[in-house]
Amino acid sequence: MPRKQVDIEPALLCEVERIRRKEGVSVSQIINEALAIALAERKRCLRIPLRITLPRTRPAGARRPDRDEILSVLDF
Repeated sequence: MPRKQVDIEPALLCEVERIRRKEGVSVSQIINEALAIALAERKRCLRIPLRITLPRTRPAGARRPDRDEILSVLDF
């Protein structure tokens, strides 16, 4: 299995150590499982299509206001 050195935040490492003592599994197993879950979640989030529904600002068939009408409402 390939090895790679990584820096882990001390707070995260403390939590991993706590889980290791409680569950009796290796640090590598805990980190591999957590990383697999995080990567799957990230991949799932990236696949969600972005759907934006803009509200209708005027009824269908209504005419658009002209420049003068807009400026009169804005009080220019």
